Amino acid sequence: MIDECRADSAARIRVGRRDLLVVAGLPGAGKTTLLRSLRGVRPAVVLDSAQLYEALFARFGDGIPRRVYRAIVHPVHYARIVAACLLAPGVVVVHVPATRRAARGSLVALATLTRRSPVLCWLEVPPSAALAGQRARGRMIAARAFARHVRRARHPRWYLHRLGSLRGWRRVYVLTRTEVTGGVQLVP
Repeated sequence: MIDECRADSAARIRVGRRDLLVVAGLPGAGKTTLLRSLRGVRPAVVLDSAQLYEALFARFGDGIPRRVYRAIVHPVHYARIVAACLLAPGVVVVHVPATRRAARGSLVALATLTRRSPVLCWLEVPPSAALAGQRARGRMIAARAFARHVRRARHPRWYLHRLGSLRGWRRVYVLTRTEVTGGVQLVP
């Protein structure tokens, strides 16, 4: 089931008491911006790989190549997601591109194993806008890696737009940047 939210106020995403909300989309789509705009009455753990990049960059600066940061950040980010799903009492909200089928399947499996309902929020932007977002944040991923994300994203986007769902997800929200400019409200 797809829930589309209006742009006239904060977009609303319905979450249960122990949901795993995955904020997904192309690199540069605006996932971190969306996470920073989250509001709601529910206690939630919000995990964004940008938190780790910022902490490492504050400590080491430009002295470490981006590929080294990435080699550290990605496994630590996924370990934090697993730990939060196991230990957090409330909603867990995570930032993951989820363009790979294996990543989406792993997140659905993790939610199931930790007795959470998987909820997907796909941030829909064209590749050109995602590239502009990467330039704006000052972190460009390699052209080949971005092309892989774009190619992989075709599959879930097709299902979301044509069939209205993705296998395994309890609820799916497809939002554009315009729809989240007023922020995002988590509601019961």
